[in-house]
Amino acid sequence: MIKSFLLFSVLAFATVTQAIFAQSSLEGTTLNAESGEPLPYVNIGIPARGTGTVSDGSGRFSLTYAADTDSVIFSAIGFETAILTAIELLKTPEIRLTPAVYEMEDVVVTGTLSENSDIYGHRLRRQGDNIGFGSTQLGTQIGARIEIRRPVQIQSAHFMVNRAGADSMLFRVNVYSLNEGLNGQNLLPENVIVEAPSEPGVMSVDLEPYDIIVNDDVLLSLEWIEAVNVPDDELQNISFRAARTGRNPNMLLKSTSHAPFRSYDDLVPYRLGFYLTGSRFRESD
Repeated sequence: MIKSFLLFSVLAFATVTQAIFAQSSLEGTTLNAESGEPLPYVNIGIPARGTGTVSDGSGRFSLTYAADTDSVIFSAIGFETAILTAIELLKTPEIRLTPAVYEMEDVVVTGTLSENSDIYGHRLRRQGDNIGFGSTQLGTQIGARIEIRRPVQIQSAHFMVNRAGADSMLFRVNVYSLNEGLNGQNLLPENVIVEAPSEPGVMSVDLEPYDIIVNDDVLLSLEWIEAVNVPDDELQNISFRAARTGRNPNMLLKSTSHAPFRSYDDLVPYRLGFYLTGSRFRESD
């Protein structure tokens, strides 16, 4: 029997669903400052309020706020982060983000790349429990810590879907470096967008074109960025395979854009059915 813990996820994100008094709404568009073109799937959030969203495929967004002085953060892969107050956004609803050049930390490796692929993470054999997104805000993420102890070139990411529906939703795949257990830089140089599957199974994403080499643990996550045929104030009709464990739980949850990732291991420890494949570097003879 498959157990569902969607309710657990809702409770886990209860900290962001507390009432916000005197809510108002602001709308705008995110643009590329150089080209003037709409900038899709920008993370937008007010960390102090626990609210956030993601701009849609045309750069449009709507966000609730409580005070004119609320600081709103805008961030996107490959662009400089911008911070504006709510009153500034009301006056100028077009937000222009400047392209940035990120310097990725070099990973020094020696030896030759193995021709074989290894699995990093948990490819759970049993259906186990259902774990789903528990926040109705765009930008919510569910992720798994992936243990990597030696230099590896990442080939693909895999997400074990226990339940899927006909609703069309878009997700962003993220691979974050981990710094003392906290997520750091996104190792993907551009948006990697996938659509929710219509059937249960393994959702796989090719990451080989990005030539990602890591030698330490990473965080692999799925981020809800757009609701195509489902209202964005309803829970997403998708859940992932998970197994309770008393040893090395790996699940992390994020309630919306610019909220922190949180672990609920003390409440219900889980291993999540997310994993990477990759090739190890072996010492030369």
